[in-house]
Amino acid sequence: MPLPAQPDASSEPTVLAVDAGPDADADAADADADAKKKPSGPGPTAAMRKCCNALAQNAENAPEPTKTYMKLAAASCHAGVAQGKDKASIIAIVTGALRGAGLPAECK
Repeated sequence: MPLPAQPDASSEPTVLAVDAGPDADADAADADADAKKKPSGPGPTAAMRKCCNALAQNAENAPEPTKTYMKLAAASCHAGVAQGKDKASIIAIVTGALRGAGLPAECK
């Protein structure tokens, strides 16, 4: 009985393309558009940036250990704003970092 023919090592492998349908291109375009959207207007980001700056400024005049807590809270606040977190999430992070120290008026 003869052995089956071996494939030629120099031949390219066959690549099968999968057609995801007509909606696949539209979905990809929507995903790209959503990824590029930026919030318009002042929104919570601008207000939270003021909160972060107030925390950093207040930390300079606070006694230890409150000064350290406030600096950590300000850094955490700036990180949350940079990541685009919502106000409630940022306030929760800041409140935890403050360890009982009060929030500036700009954060309320």
